[in-house]
Amino acid sequence: MMVAALVAHRACGATSTWVWRGADGGLAYRHQDDGDRIPDFSMVGYGAGWTDLPATPPVMVTVTATTGDTTSRIQTAINAVASLPLQANGYRGTVQLGPGDFEIAGQLTIAASGVVLRGSGRDLTSGSASRLIATGTSTRDVISIGSTSASPNYSGFSKVAIADSRVPVGATSFNVASTAGLSVGHTINVNWTSNQAWINANGMNLLDNPWQPGDRQQNSDRVITRIEGNRVFVDAPITSAIETVYGGGTIQRYNGFTSGGRITNVGVENLVGQSLATRDEPNEARAWSFVGVEAAATWAPATAGPAPTLWSGTRRPTASSCRTHPRPQTG
Repeated sequence: MMVAALVAHRACGATSTWVWRGADGGLAYRHQDDGDRIPDFSMVGYGAGWTDLPATPPVMVTVTATTGDTTSRIQTAINAVASLPLQANGYRGTVQLGPGDFEIAGQLTIAASGVVLRGSGRDLTSGSASRLIATGTSTRDVISIGSTSASPNYSGFSKVAIADSRVPVGATSFNVASTAGLSVGHTINVNWTSNQAWINANGMNLLDNPWQPGDRQQNSDRVITRIEGNRVFVDAPITSAIETVYGGGTIQRYNGFTSGGRITNVGVENLVGQSLATRDEPNEARAWSFVGVEAAATWAPATAGPAPTLWSGTRRPTASSCRTHPRPQTG
């Protein structure tokens, strides 16, 4: 919405009533009566927006296209680069795919920091593109980044209730029951869990299989930037209102991730991803996502496939110049 407003301003001189360029050159925001506003997303993406995407690290392994399933060959190359030491820049190296088609009957996994999977191009008409074609019938991410078993390590830290009756959309601070044990720089999870009142308000109690309290949650990874009494300030805005009447919220400090931790500096670039060799919209027995990210900080510039699917534990990913030709789900 912010982008649209700025584009409109440049194109025809129109201004938005919700966000505009202030006298100091920064964006200014209008609040609704309940405090909601368009969130400030200036800190999203790789390096929190302060760092350009890195140059591709040196190629350590090259994989050429062959007929048949290439899952094992590419995964072996990924594992080889993942076994190399991290360099001072936080990277190990690049797996380079040659031009051509690569059938993927299984799933490619990048589970170590500092690994880049790079293709030779995206232009299918020139013959220079590296295209991953998902075969088989399993519904999956073709490329999985991170670990599905990694989770925040909450050991020794208790949940603390958010004391405000309502934390509005776009807020970067809120009151909690106690800030004892919390300090600037601590990473916390901000949690909202649905209750029956919220389910009823959204009509989900009327379904044949109605939602249950706790079925829907929102967890937001934040870093404490300031503390004033029992008021906590965080590094990024709250993106969905937290209201006591609809379940309230909590914060909980955590110290790193379990099961190998959250990986960083992983890239997937210059590739084409395709689900099935030919179009078949009614067929749902196939890969649903090109890249899935869980417990990782990643970047995916210039991929001709859907933007990454972001699962829990993902922090500040970048998806740039991604193009998609979606296949609709049926039924």
